[in-house]
Amino acid sequence: MEEEATNDVVHGLDDIQENADVDENMSHSHVPTGDASSSGRRTRKRTKTTESTTLESLVDVMKDMGKLYGETSANVAKIAKCFEIEAEWGSRRLNVFEEVSKVEGFSDADMLRAGEILSRDAARANYFFTLPYGLRKLYLQGLLSSNN
Repeated sequence: MEEEATNDVVHGLDDIQENADVDENMSHSHVPTGDASSSGRRTRKRTKTTESTTLESLVDVMKDMGKLYGETSANVAKIAKCFEIEAEWGSRRLNVFEEVSKVEGFSDADMLRAGEILSRDAARANYFFTLPYGLRKLYLQGLLSSNN
């Protein structure tokens, strides 16, 4: 949807530029002067008008704004994705004890200590959740033995 809006702006600017080019070409056309009976035709070349220059500048600025809008939209999407991932990890960390209790072979006291260790250290908790269930027991045993 954002790309469509950006494309619409760019196409609209292209149309404005084409109209400006037509106006400019018309301002550069030769206008006959004098009467029809004169043997030589005199033509007068007009210089580029300030209005045409201003219009071209406006078109350039609007094209630049369209590009910036597109870049900004992409950056906002990246930031939103980061927040989404952080929210997912935060939700997982809230369920640390539930996941630790799924690992068999630990006493209640060991599960509480492992849950506390993971809750205090986001990097360790994130790593724990990336491990396959078969390796989680080994990881928790290492955490508990290193934090005695």
